[in-house]
Amino acid sequence: MITTAHLAHNSNIFYLQFRSLFTVKYNTAILVLAYSTLICAGTSTISGAEEVCGDLGILQVTPGNLPDGVEPSGLRLCADHPLGRNRTLDPTEGASLAPLEEGDVPNSTSTGVSRIFQKRLCYYKSPYGCSNKYCWKSCGAKGSGQWCWTATAGGVGPWAKCKKWEDCGTNGLQYGCGKNCVRPVCNWSWTSSVKV
Repeated sequence: MITTAHLAHNSNIFYLQFRSLFTVKYNTAILVLAYSTLICAGTSTISGAEEVCGDLGILQVTPGNLPDGVEPSGLRLCADHPLGRNRTLDPTEGASLAPLEEGDVPNSTSTGVSRIFQKRLCYYKSPYGCSNKYCWKSCGAKGSGQWCWTATAGGVGPWAKCKKWEDCGTNGLQYGCGKNCVRPVCNWSWTSSVKV
């Protein structure tokens, strides 16, 4: 004899089996959707980065070339500096310059053609500073007048930002000369244009 309790028990078994089957199919559908999204995301991430960076290029760093203590998550997306070689040193245009310390004054005796271009190419009045909300510092041989935009993570992280020269510095890990640029615009340069 079949009782209502027996029917209720059998219907519960049917319900549980149906629910398990539905859940497996539903979970499988979600997994397929998730995997296809991940596959598409790889392509879309690259094209998205290209769209964001444009002419600045995408930063390329091999894991073995990361500075000590720098994780891949600490890298910037775009390779080149957004200001290129355009750096203002004019305080009326928002530049903020660190004062020179004793021993920072270079031997600026120049001869011939180099004297003609020296003012435009090099800068000797500050060891580092803030220009258009980005940090820069002197680099290269002492007294050379060469400079670079600075970036965190030893030069491969985000570009160091500032409001005043006190927000910047010369520490190589926090304010490293920009590295791995597509064009030679973030490292020191003799041909960098400077608005004075």
